[in-house]
Amino acid sequence: KLIVDMTFGNGGHTQHILQTAPGVEMICLDRDPLAFSEAQKMAKLHKPGQIKPFNGKFTDLPQFLHSEGIMPGTVDGFLFDVGASSMQFDDGGRGFSLSKDGPLDMRMDQTR
Repeated sequence: KLIVDMTFGNGGHTQHILQTAPGVEMICLDRDPLAFSEAQKMAKLHKPGQIKPFNGKFTDLPQFLHSEGIMPGTVDGFLFDVGASSMQFDDGGRGFSLSKDGPLDMRMDQTR
């Protein structure tokens, strides 16, 4: 039971999956460094290796799976929640918000 959360965000979907199916292993990917940090925190709250967080783009996934020894055809599910999340909209400094003052930036990873 291996699921890849392609858009980890704040981890709500991953957390719900683990509550529903506690034996599942999760690969958590997000381009946003803040989301990656949240995934690292969540990983510490679960069994070692149950959550494997990665910071990168969708196109980086094959490399991450290979680095974990995950073979093609062995992933049981993929989750995509595409688009910006409240993590981006609620912080005016991120450049996504329409209701808060801040610069217009709209990059998930502001270091790139």
